[in-house]
Amino acid sequence: MTPDNPPLDVEFAEYGDYYVIATVARIAGIDPRTVRRYERAGILQTRRGPGDVPIYSSQDIEELRRIQRLTRELGLNLEAIDVILHMRRQILALQRELAALRDDQAI
Repeated sequence: MTPDNPPLDVEFAEYGDYYVIATVARIAGIDPRTVRRYERAGILQTRRGPGDVPIYSSQDIEELRRIQRLTRELGLNLEAIDVILHMRRQILALQRELAALRDDQAI
């Protein structure tokens, strides 16, 4: 098996709940080629498992579903989605930072 031909329906138990592309695509209800396209566009970050096979977490599946909603329901292109997801990550980081500051003040 090569990185271009990963095993299907394999869960990498030694890495926790990580899945190969075929499983993730089936769970998210999209074609594996679409997942690869999102990776190439830089809007989906992946980790690599044994043999450099891309593996995905449940957070990645949620991100795929978010991307699908933006494309299907709002008709956004990948560049717009990239901007939205970047802004979302920034907002989440700021929220974590604010929560930490509040925790520090409570002490």
